[in-house]
Amino acid sequence: QRWGGGLIPSPSGRYRFYIAADDAVRLYLSPSPYESHKQLIHSSTSYTNEMAWSSRSPSAWVQLEAGQRYYV
Repeated sequence: QRWGGGLIPSPSGRYRFYIAADDAVRLYLSPSPYESHKQLIHSSTSYTNEMAWSSRSPSAWVQLEAGQRYYV
């Protein structure tokens, strides 16, 4: 199953992303609002309980600018 959408950060800054899923998962982020520009920023190959997402390593830091739309 796939999910996609947009992210518009309020403050500019460095962000990290955590993921949780009941199976393998990949997280893509585009430096623009376009899906075609997406880049893999984080993945996991096993189950993660939704209450234990912080036990997993987060993504690398990503610089995001306030008001800019990013495809996730």
